[in-house]
This record gives sequence, structure tokens and C-alpha cells, in this order.
Amino acid sequence: MLSGTHRMFGRAIGHALSKPFSGRVVQAEFESGCVRPDFDLAFFNVPHYKDKSLPFVMRLLSQLTHDPLPKDEPEWRRYSTQLGVTMHFMADYFCYAHNDRRLMSLPEHLVYEYSLHSQAARLDLPAIAAACTALPTMQPLTSVALVHEYIERMHARYLAESPAMDVDIHYALTVCSTVAAAVVLLSYSLSESAISA
Repeated sequence: MLSGTHRMFGRAIGHALSKPFSGRVVQAEFESGCVRPDFDLAFFNVPHYKDKSLPFVMRLLSQLTHDPLPKDEPEWRRYSTQLGVTMHFMADYFCYAHNDRRLMSLPEHLVYEYSLHSQAARLDLPAIAAACTALPTMQPLTSVALVHEYIERMHARYLAESPAMDVDIHYALTVCSTVAAAVVLLSYSLSESAISA
């Protein structure tokens, strides 16, 4: 996906997360994290393909859920950025151009991503993200292992669909929104367990 598409997704997901989590996820930092892997040399060697980068993403998610919950604004900024970084890679897992490298040359890949960006700009991304992050409808992903299983399950469903930009957008935004909300909720619950222990 193009950086601009990642930013649109980050804006929609970050806004949706602000409702159930009282604005704890810092919107600007979350959006920045969503585009950071395209510009930060620290991520240069991390491929944007599921088979190559999912272990890296799962390590980041595990770290986010097992570290103590941020206590101040600078920590929330770091947390929000890291969460956004994981969303970048996950969104790419649900982009046709990142799933069958044999079918697309680099120019075809870029043309597809530009078209995908145009299609995403016409949709109500905030509504899709909000539906996935509403606490009553949120997936019961109560561990990092269940988050991993959810990503794998949704990716298998995605691959079973006929390739289409609407399919890419729906799956990418649904999975990213659901996982982001689950990770923040899991961070809260693990922090509360540590306090009460």
C-alpha cells in the first residue's frame, strides 16, 4: 500500500480507538507509526510480506502487551507509534500486490497501489474501523497467541476471496482495527492483573 493509504487507515483506526480507550492512543503518533516503515531505515530490512515479517510483527505486539502500560504522555507516544508500525505491516498482508509477487512487476505493483488508494479514499473508513473497535462487538482476543491465530485465520479467508480492491480494503481495515483494539485492551488487562497480583 502507498504511504498515503497507510495514513488514511491510521487516521480511521486511531479515531476509532479514541472512543473506547478515552484517547489514550495518541492519534498523531499512531498515524506516524502507520507510515514509518516506508521511511525509517530501521525497517529497511523488514519485508512487507506476511511470510517474511509476521514473526517481527508478533514480537512487537507481544512487547506492547507485556511491557507495563504507559504512565505518561511520552510513553503513550512511543506506544502509539509502535502500535502504528505493526498496523503498517498487517495492512500490507491484505493487499493483493503483497500476496502474489509472481503476478506483478514493480510498475504493476505501484499502479495497483495507486488505484487502491483512490478506492480507499472514496470509502467511509472511519465507520468500518469504528464497527471493529466498539467494545461490545470486539473480537475476544485475550492473548497474543489468539491475536496471531486471528491474523492467520483472516489471512486464509482473504486469500480464498477473488482479488478485488474492496476486498483488500475491507480485510486490511477490519484486521488492523480489530487487532489494534485487542492489543490496547490486552495491555490494559495485563497491567491491571499485575497491579492486583
